[in-house]
Amino acid sequence: METDEVRTHKNLKIRTPGFQDARDLREWYCAADAFVSLSLYHDEDFGMSPAEAALCGLPLVLTDWGGYAGFRDYSLACDLVPVRIEKGTLRIDSDAIQSRLALRLEKVCSAKERETLAAHAQSYLSVPAATEILRGVLTRSPGPFPGFAESLNRFKELFRANYEEIYSAYVR
Repeated sequence: METDEVRTHKNLKIRTPGFQDARDLREWYCAADAFVSLSLYHDEDFGMSPAEAALCGLPLVLTDWGGYAGFRDYSLACDLVPVRIEKGTLRIDSDAIQSRLALRLEKVCSAKERETLAAHAQSYLSVPAATEILRGVLTRSPGPFPGFAESLNRFKELFRANYEEIYSAYVR
């Protein structure tokens, strides 16, 4: 396994393994002290790598962006780094990154703590858990349409004539 190694603040070692097969990837997750992803990719709706890391019992440090924000529900040890939009650009405060990392790495999780973290993640992210969630969705009768979000209602008022023409196929 070739890695790139970078030394940063307080001799923290960050390794980026590149592409790994499933067996090697699991070994990386099990050897790590924390999983960090500072992705700001606009289509990051969920994130398989944070899910895999959580299932291995790793504490997570993620951006509070897109689907990553939901991981606070799936992991007992998930720290989200705030993201802000400033002048049309996404920004992350480097101090926020360092404080979240320091919090997670101040005390490395014991094997027992990792088992607890993994069990919690499995109750949400495992195949059996996902199957039960989908089964519930498929067997539940949908209720009446609750209406559009307030922002869409404002849009509707501004463009009422065109709105009804455009969206008439979607409304009963």
